[in-house]
Amino acid sequence: MNKLVLRISILIFISFVSAAFARADIEVYSRSSSEKKESEKVISLENRVEQLIGEGQYQQAMGVYEELFRQKPPKKKKFIYNIKLGDLAELTGDYGLSLDYYKKAESLYKKSLEAKFKIGDILFQSNLYTLSENAFLSALDIDKNSNYAKMRLGDIYFSQSLYQKALEYYLGIDIYYYNAQIVNNIAQCLRNVGKIDEALKITNNFLISNENPQIYFLSAVLYSEKKMYKEAEKQFLNAVRLEADNFTSYVYLAGIYLVSGDLKKAKENLDKAYKLNSSYCATDLLYAQIAYKEGKIYESRRYAHNAYMKAKSDFAKTQSQRMMEFLKSR
Repeated sequence: MNKLVLRISILIFISFVSAAFARADIEVYSRSSSEKKESEKVISLENRVEQLIGEGQYQQAMGVYEELFRQKPPKKKKFIYNIKLGDLAELTGDYGLSLDYYKKAESLYKKSLEAKFKIGDILFQSNLYTLSENAFLSALDIDKNSNYAKMRLGDIYFSQSLYQKALEYYLGIDIYYYNAQIVNNIAQCLRNVGKIDEALKITNNFLISNENPQIYFLSAVLYSEKKMYKEAEKQFLNAVRLEADNFTSYVYLAGIYLVSGDLKKAKENLDKAYKLNSSYCATDLLYAQIAYKEGKIYESRRYAHNAYMKAKSDFAKTQSQRMMEFLKSR
């Protein structure tokens, strides 16, 4: 009898356990199925938002991100979505909204360099230099070796003509991180603080392994300022070799040939410049000088008058007027 009772009790216990496991399996399956549906919806929405961005429908894409937020995403996803929304708001020109999203992202991860960079960049674009400076200094507090933060701090000071201060950060950037714009800005800073030789060194070192019309042009200008016209000519020619529509290089080349007395080459390069931009008064001034050297006084006066009429700045008008007054007595 006792054995029968024991056996019945065991069977009841087994039945109870089996039922419990069955309920658990149903709950797990149900939860798993629900999570799978939610995951599929998130994937679908994320795919949709990428499609809209690809089509340039930024406002609609922002609406989809708001729907993604309603799916109660984890912290990391919230960060990503806020960054993406900030990018989209920037693309629509709403910098204030963009900044709000980037700050939301930063609030989730206080030490996120990406968020600080985004905040600093949007403030810089808005010419809010002090606030932008604070964002990038904060980034340097997190990573003192951040080349991007150093570059942007240099850009902030460069934009305000604070060249020595800009150099403090630019020169701290690793050389492997250099691009044409960084090299241009460093060289311009050095030029503006009177260090032409150092500016030439950094441009020419960059050009050893990176042909770039912008840097060739700057190198040529620096050589011109040192009155090293042969070297300047070589670099200007390199600039137009890479960029055939480089108007300013042709004007400079014309000036160099004029100084050296090669009037034929001066006219050839001036003609190329004139075809690219006939409204710039400097070309007419140079034509006036060439004509004068050729003894064509009437033609020289005509070009000087044209230069005066085209001049848009007080300096250009003054130079044109001086040329006209000089020719009156000839």
